[in-house]
Amino acid sequence: MEQIINLFIRETAFVQLMNCEKQYELRLDKGIFTKMNEGDRIFLCNRVKNIKVLKKIEKIYKFNNIKELLLNLDVKKCLPLHTINSGINHFEDLYKKIHIDKYNVVAIKFC
Repeated sequence: MEQIINLFIRETAFVQLMNCEKQYELRLDKGIFTKMNEGDRIFLCNRVKNIKVLKKIEKIYKFNNIKELLLNLDVKKCLPLHTINSGINHFEDLYKKIHIDKYNVVAIKFC
C-alpha cells in the first residue's frame, strides 16, 4: 500500500505553487527528501488555511548547493525573489549554515 507523505509548506510558497508562480519546492537533501522519487504522490499542506493538495512529483533535481541550483534553474521559478544572491540569502535564513554546508539541495517539480 502506498504511503503518501505530508509536506508542510509555508503560506507564501504554498500559494505560489498552487498559482504556478513557483514551479519548484527547494529543500536540503536529507530526511524524507532522500527517499522521494519521481512519480511519488505527496500532499502539499498549508497549516494556515488547513488545506491539503495531492500532487505528483514530476522531477527531482539535485545540486551540490543552493548557488548551483539557482544558476541552473530560473530563480523566479524557485523563490519569490529576482536575483541569485537574494535567493541564497533567503535559503540561508531558512536553514542553519552547518546543514547548508553538509547537505546537497533538491528542487522538486510537481505535475
